[in-house]
Amino acid sequence: MAERVTTVTAKFQKILKLFGRCHRCYNSSAVTDAEVNNTSEAIKEFMANYRLLFPDASVTPKMHLLEEHTVDWMRRWHTGCGLMGEHAGCRIYPCTPEEAGRKKWRFQQATKAVLCRERT
Repeated sequence: MAERVTTVTAKFQKILKLFGRCHRCYNSSAVTDAEVNNTSEAIKEFMANYRLLFPDASVTPKMHLLEEHTVDWMRRWHTGCGLMGEHAGCRIYPCTPEEAGRKKWRFQQATKAVLCRERT
């Protein structure tokens, strides 16, 4: 029993330390190119070890976001994910038709502003 506990503890200590490194990298506000590169390497190492240590486990949606989209987000916006709210996705669902119209208009205005900035 003690040997099993030691094995499980070692697995989780390793993977949690690797995730901690990812979290420190992507949870910051403004980031440099070097920090984005460090984040990319940390995520690759975490996911490789996750798959190695837990070969039968699935990749959760948040892990997919981490692996496939976080670095691109950081490169594009020069910021980590620390400025995003946990429930930002829920805010797109309107309560009333009037609110839906206002949200659509605000989204269109924000999109235009971002596209204009990217062109300059």
